[in-house]
Amino acid sequence: MTYHKNFDYFIDRFGLKLFGTVEPKPGIPPSPRHITELAEAMKKAGVRVVVYQPYYNADASNEVAKRAGGAGLEVATEVNGLPGTDDVFSKFDVLVSSMAGALSGKSGASR
Repeated sequence: MTYHKNFDYFIDRFGLKLFGTVEPKPGIPPSPRHITELAEAMKKAGVRVVVYQPYYNADASNEVAKRAGGAGLEVATEVNGLPGTDDVFSKFDVLVSSMAGALSGKSGASR
């Protein structure tokens, strides 16, 4: 699950599947009902990670993840977006390792 539908290339490249988005439509914040419905659907489907970028409100992503029994994962999609992402190579290293760790149930999630 992602906050906004902007990981299409990453998802395709690594053979992942997008379960849904926290943001119901681009630029529209989720309602409490939407958050509840997403969390229930995630829990039922076994989806455990909600990915979001630093420039989106983390509260909704973390709330959905928490209610579903999963974790929110803040990832940098720009150079210097988060610590350790000083150039394009380190940005992708951090992105891939954070995502892999979160999907495997290891550290890197729940900011």
